[in-house]
Amino acid sequence: MSENKECASYLGVAVAERLIEHLFKDVVKMPYGNSGYDFICAKDKKIDVKSACITMRQNNKNPRWKFYFHKNQIADYFLLLAFNNRKDLEPQHQWLIPGGVLNYLMTTTISPSTIHKWDEYQQPIDDAQICCNTMRVVQEHVKSGVE
Repeated sequence: MSENKECASYLGVAVAERLIEHLFKDVVKMPYGNSGYDFICAKDKKIDVKSACITMRQNNKNPRWKFYFHKNQIADYFLLLAFNNRKDLEPQHQWLIPGGVLNYLMTTTISPSTIHKWDEYQQPIDDAQICCNTMRVVQEHVKSGVE
C-alpha cells in the first residue's frame, strides 16, 4: 500500500499520513483503520484526513475534488488535501475545517468555481508541496537504485 500508487489507500494513507507528520508538531498518529480520525494534534483535537485528486464529471467538464466523510461524528476537524492527479501527486490546496461544518455530510465536492466558499478554512500549501517534492525525489532515487 505504501509503495503501490494504484492502491486505493495509497493517497489517503501513504501520502497524506506522511504529510501529517511534517505539517503538524507533536501528533499522535492512530493505527491504520482507526474509526473516525487519523491523528490527535497537540491541542488534543481528533483530526480526520481526507485526500482527493481532481476529477472530471461524466460530461468531461467541471473539474472537482470529492471528499468522503460518511457522516463522521467523531472528528473534531477534517484536514482536506487536494492533489492535481495520482501520477504527480502535487498538493494544490489544503483546508482545515471544523467537524461541525462537515460531519453531517456523506460527501462534498470542491471545484475551482466554488473554491472561494472555503477560503476561511484554507491553509498555506507551501510545506505540503515541499514535503511531497521530497517524497517524490526519494522514490525516484529508490527506483533508480541510488541511495
